[in-house]
Amino acid sequence: MNSGKLLTNIFRYIKPLFTQKKFIFLWILVFSYKFVFNSFSADRILKKGFSMVSNGSLDVNVKKFSLLYGFLIEDILISNGENFQNSPVFRAKRVSVQYNLPALFTGSLRLTDISLSSPEIYLHKKGGVWNFDALFEPGEKKEKEKKKETPEEPSEPKSELNLYVPVSALLNFYIHDLKLDLKIEDSESPLEVKITDFNFDFAFQTYRFSKIPLSPKAVNIIEVLKIALNPDRDVKLFYKDRGTALNTELSLKLILDWVSGEAPGKFASSLHIGNETIPLKFEKEEAPPFGFDIKYNIYYYPEKDSLILNELNVIFSGVEWLDIRGSVERLTSEKPFVNIRIAESKILLDPLGDVVSSLPGVEDMDLRGEISLEGVSAEGDIDLLKARGKIQGKGILALMGGSKHEVPSLNVNIDSLWNLSDTAQSTENDILPILENIHISNFHIIYNGIVVDLQGIIIPKSKVDCELKVSEVNLEKFSSKILGQATVQIHLTGEKLSYLNLDTKAILSKFRYWMGKSISGRNQVELGFRTVIDLAGGFRLEDMQIENLILTLKNENSESAVQMKSKINMEFKDGLLFQIQNLNLDADLTKLIPTLPVVLKSTIAGLRSGLGNNLSLSGKVDYLAPKDNPRLIKLQLGAVLPAIELKDLLIGVELRLLADRAETIHIDKISLSAFENKLKALYKGRFYKPFTPSPPFGDYTGELAGNFTLESETFKYVLKGVHFQGDIDFDLDIKNHMINGFLRSKDSNLHLKSNCPGDDCSETEILGLKMNIPFSHDLSDNTMENLIEGNSESFMQNYGSTKSSNFSIAKVISNHPSIKGQKFEYIKPNNNRPGISGFIEYKENFLTVDNLRIYTLDGMIFGKDIIVNVGNGDASRIQYSAILQVRDIDLKQMLPDSSREKIEDGKIKADLNIKGENLKDPVANVDLFFSVFQIGKDFGRSAVNIVSPTNFVTDRIINSYSVNKIEVEINHGLVYARVLFNKSLINTLLFQVENDRIQQERIPLANFMNRAENELSGYK
Repeated sequence: MNSGKLLTNIFRYIKPLFTQKKFIFLWILVFSYKFVFNSFSADRILKKGFSMVSNGSLDVNVKKFSLLYGFLIEDILISNGENFQNSPVFRAKRVSVQYNLPALFTGSLRLTDISLSSPEIYLHKKGGVWNFDALFEPGEKKEKEKKKETPEEPSEPKSELNLYVPVSALLNFYIHDLKLDLKIEDSESPLEVKITDFNFDFAFQTYRFSKIPLSPKAVNIIEVLKIALNPDRDVKLFYKDRGTALNTELSLKLILDWVSGEAPGKFASSLHIGNETIPLKFEKEEAPPFGFDIKYNIYYYPEKDSLILNELNVIFSGVEWLDIRGSVERLTSEKPFVNIRIAESKILLDPLGDVVSSLPGVEDMDLRGEISLEGVSAEGDIDLLKARGKIQGKGILALMGGSKHEVPSLNVNIDSLWNLSDTAQSTENDILPILENIHISNFHIIYNGIVVDLQGIIIPKSKVDCELKVSEVNLEKFSSKILGQATVQIHLTGEKLSYLNLDTKAILSKFRYWMGKSISGRNQVELGFRTVIDLAGGFRLEDMQIENLILTLKNENSESAVQMKSKINMEFKDGLLFQIQNLNLDADLTKLIPTLPVVLKSTIAGLRSGLGNNLSLSGKVDYLAPKDNPRLIKLQLGAVLPAIELKDLLIGVELRLLADRAETIHIDKISLSAFENKLKALYKGRFYKPFTPSPPFGDYTGELAGNFTLESETFKYVLKGVHFQGDIDFDLDIKNHMINGFLRSKDSNLHLKSNCPGDDCSETEILGLKMNIPFSHDLSDNTMENLIEGNSESFMQNYGSTKSSNFSIAKVISNHPSIKGQKFEYIKPNNNRPGISGFIEYKENFLTVDNLRIYTLDGMIFGKDIIVNVGNGDASRIQYSAILQVRDIDLKQMLPDSSREKIEDGKIKADLNIKGENLKDPVANVDLFFSVFQIGKDFGRSAVNIVSPTNFVTDRIINSYSVNKIEVEINHGLVYARVLFNKSLINTLLFQVENDRIQQERIPLANFMNRAENELSGYK
């Protein structure tokens, strides 16, 4: 049969098929598919669709477009609109996505080609807008509905995944010659980055398989697996901002390859990042070129489940900083076995310092020295992992911002054993379950001259024994105000890590400090204590006790000047309990003075004179802060002050601090007792924040009430040189801004002695002290009535109602001023009146004294209109005024017998008016007028000598004239004195004294007082 007949017969058989409806439908379907899915249609659809949804343009050349086999596009270009000058956003020579859907029917998933050839990506930001954002119109954001998560039911772990039918897979993906161009136009922070010659390859192919093992055995289904990142060429990198520029080639190579041709199969991976020379250029200068490389070679054997690290190198400027080698067996098991070590290490900081110091903004920074990590290793599985830390360093120097950090020597050698699989909770008995032990064989570091040495062993469950020594700590390196050298030694012991004993000793030698322009003496401070620390699980501190705390200050002669002993207890179980117990502070002020700077020596010397040389303080403090209750503070202090022979001073304070909004402070007790409880005080109160303007006590207001009492039925020794009998009470009641109270005494007597026995013995008796003085002070009153320029009578006017006396002293007896061994009544009763009486009152911030009567020297001193304007308590604004009348005081009684016989008349009468202000400078602000209108002849002569220097004329005047009146004024610290004489015709004719007076003006007060003292000394 010839070929013509064959074709005729075939056509005769298939002709009926073309006339069937099913075949016609299939024919139409194939035609429609070819009409739509072709390169010409795809070209038009892509361009038209892109122009509809974007502001830019798309130019493509579609070479292939198939629903079943993928597409191939060449010369693709995506450009922006006019707002970015039609600049390109994306360009590529070739974009391919090719696959084989029909092959799915044979059980094969084939992605034969997914690739980008020579892609170029342009990212441009101008005016705060990116070009890709401007390419498309912003769409409306739709909130994503949150899907309800359904808990997964636990299932048994599977060893493999069954697919039931044999399948295979193929994937080829690559990106070749990628170029990225990023540019930000910004006047303050411009930026330009370019990356070229970037390549990526991924190939994946499997054997036919129907089951996927869920273990490392899954690699057996892989025939080809290769990942390559820039395998052949370096990436070109360009970076430029306002002050820095970088233009270099950088190796960015990563290869992961499944080698199946060998037995056993293995994954091989290599990495190389860096370059031998990386040039950096800054705005003003170029940094020294440096190199930086990271390399590794790793192999993984799935059948053995073994990872081999042949090398991991870190190289900087040609020097190998780190060479890490090792392996991990049973990598994917629950307990992998690790064996990794740093084989070689030499970290030179000098090249790094050269680079860092050249960076902009870090001109004052530098690095020098050498560090080695050789010997650092880890070996074992997670049940028993041995870790070794070995660090050595020398000549390390870091300069940062003017500060210097120098480590000339560093040597660390630590071995440890860990159980990382222990998941037990931290408890008191096993506070760190993952740690088996740590052995510190050597820890030596010298930092800025400070030497630190540490050695010891820690076995958390059974033993802790470590010794730490920190020496040669020069304090002047930390502050120019202090000098000296410190040494600290700590010995840490314990049967377990949760219960530790610390024995601490610290010595600060040659310690000196500056105060102003003066410096202290050379001191030595010694500190020693023993600490017990109790930790709960999770290293939570439960309690801590500091025992045998002794702090001693010694002078340069090694004599103990101050010593403090105490015990401290802290508990944290139910809040906080802090206690200072057995506090004892002893000070020898004579030995303390050499340790002090000059500005403090006079202060402490004065304190020694007033309180004594050997001072003692004792007491305890309790602070309790429960979790849900008020905080409690209890304070007890005792003191011994030998200068005033006070041996039993006790002060007690009990407070409650509430956690309310007003931060209320409840004062349950403030107590004081001394001199065998003859002196005692007790106060209670409450203070809180009122949240109103200007509270009286800082941020607080409140109330405080109580009294202060000195009481003894018989004469008792209460203070150095003081015997007391009677009752003196000081009642205090504070409410908000008002301070009220009374100063009371029923009938008290005082016997004062000083320098007794001896020639200078002085004894004074104050008898019959009675008082009932009220006081009321308003802290909110800041006004100051001007008593000097105004009329003070309004403050004293009684309108015919004389107030009865509320203050009196029956008599005052003391040593005669001129006759040794003889007593003299300075104050004594008169006509059933006490020697001193008057009415004293303090209210509205004024102290007033009226109807004051003092019977002395057979005469009387009467005081009235005595006012002190306290105001707000500012000493510079306090004002005062007083009027005193002296009547018939006989000064002759104050003289010795020999001088008394020469005086015919010793009585004087005088008036005194005084007013002033500013107690900070009282002499310059006092205004005093003193008028003596009756004085005897002898004392009158003395008055003339005081007013005018002695000469021939004054001697004649004294012998011829009789004094009528003496007037003395003090104003602004100067004395104006006048002596007026009784008029006589003979005296006028002979001496012709002008206006019958002698006067001196503007005499400095100190000179005037010296004249008076010299003149009166002649009577002794």
